[in-house]
Amino acid sequence: MATNIQLRSEPLNGELLWLQGQHRHRSYAIFNDVPGSDVPLKARRSDKKLWDHIKGLPGKQINANVFRYIREAGFAGVFKTGFHHLDHGLVTALVERWRPETHTFHLPVGEATITLQDVQVLWGLPIDGPAICGLWESLDTYQWMSYCQQWLGFCPDDTEIKSGKIKITALIRQLEVDLEEDQEAYEKRARVYILALLGGHLFVDSGQNEVSLNFIQNIEDLSTQGRKSWGSAVLAYLYRNLCSIAEKPDGKGIQGALVLLQYWAWERMPHIAPTIKNGDTYNYEDCYACRWNYTMSFLNAPSHVVITFRAAFTALKNGQFRWTPYDEFIHLLPEDCRDGRQIWAYSGWLIFWSTVEPHLAHRVTRQFGWVQTIPRDFLLLTPQQHRELHDITRIGRTNTNWGDVHALYIAVWNRRHQMISPGTEGVMTTPDYMKWYYPRTVLFITNPGLPGRANQYPDWGATQQFYVEGMREIHNRAQQTSQRYPSSNPLMQEFMMMSEHIMSFGQNQDRISYGSQNFQFPPSAYHPTLIQFFPPPPPQL
Repeated sequence: MATNIQLRSEPLNGELLWLQGQHRHRSYAIFNDVPGSDVPLKARRSDKKLWDHIKGLPGKQINANVFRYIREAGFAGVFKTGFHHLDHGLVTALVERWRPETHTFHLPVGEATITLQDVQVLWGLPIDGPAICGLWESLDTYQWMSYCQQWLGFCPDDTEIKSGKIKITALIRQLEVDLEEDQEAYEKRARVYILALLGGHLFVDSGQNEVSLNFIQNIEDLSTQGRKSWGSAVLAYLYRNLCSIAEKPDGKGIQGALVLLQYWAWERMPHIAPTIKNGDTYNYEDCYACRWNYTMSFLNAPSHVVITFRAAFTALKNGQFRWTPYDEFIHLLPEDCRDGRQIWAYSGWLIFWSTVEPHLAHRVTRQFGWVQTIPRDFLLLTPQQHRELHDITRIGRTNTNWGDVHALYIAVWNRRHQMISPGTEGVMTTPDYMKWYYPRTVLFITNPGLPGRANQYPDWGATQQFYVEGMREIHNRAQQTSQRYPSSNPLMQEFMMMSEHIMSFGQNQDRISYGSQNFQFPPSAYHPTLIQFFPPPPPQL
């Protein structure tokens, strides 16, 4: 049967998600079945050798004297969490919903994002401190070798340093060298561990097997007083990479703190997370992500298949997303996981050397236990501003002091305690929020009107959402017809009641009052002269 339902991949109001109208977002390409767009992303990382080294140590633990410096610098939580396999299907499906225009994931339940709160609670990384920035030096190879001797305690071979970067294998090899028993040696060995972590896990670049020696200037002082805001830097770098790959429909790889993103998804959406078989053994003594260190079962959770996660996200309902997953136990966590809570809801700029990204906490206030109102356009970039900011890189800009280049953004970060607007308590939205949100979002990633591939698992989430949209349209048409043509009222009331019951049974009753606007149904063909709903009364005898 032919249909004239119009399916669109752009929101009805395109002012917010302008990349969709420019056909530059990954979701647009998937919706329109562009070849090469619907493939899982490959995660770039180079941390396996580091974790293998640690597993080979006595007790599978770093020397306690060395680890004391790692803890004081703020990296203990990441090391305690250790190595975890990445679910590339989950990461890919999240990228499809990441919007560079708002730095949030656009989900059926509203906007959500990974914030400073998540970075600190899950990994215990310090967030309330100076930004990771400064002079990006360009020295010759022998100067860098001398620098390594001074701060790392060894002099790498000149073939292991290139353009100010050292091979991560050189760092791992140094970790295998016997450790001298003195405080200076402990401190230098801690820097080697941290540098390997930074380059192999937190700030992986496209090369994957090198790390810049410019990082050392930010870990010269490993005391608690010398802590920098590594948490905000990790988040800025993750945001930048999410934005970059979301704008490349044919992109194949992504880097950044993707394991952290995976933890975030598991905590926020438990129905897609594995089950922890011995979850009761977590005792809140370490960062919260350590609870995933135990044996996990994926028996009742999707795993490694993009389309299953895509369907789950498209069909997401209010009760399936946890807006405040940490509230019940936040007071039990170590101080490192909560000492920056006063800036968790910061709305402003995050800086990591040349990278600047906005942290838009006011768009996700439910994540902080506050009522979500229609968000202000504060810090939203125009297409030109977005392009200019994302085009800034360190390539070809040696000996640049990024603290000077980004002085205005750093000034905002330095006022972070004043860049918070507490809201009204309550994990809910104002009545007008979802009606504002739905015409401006992209609900569907795949087109339910296209025939599925014979060898591919169907996107049941898109089909389910389309049926919900259809029920909503039937309800609204019946309501309009009842008001316009009172004679049809009994039958229209029955249609309305049936659609309400069906949507309520599917736990979608809140959708009666708003829809995605991604689909335009044909106009009503009803006219009172064409359809007679009730037969005339029988003649009187």
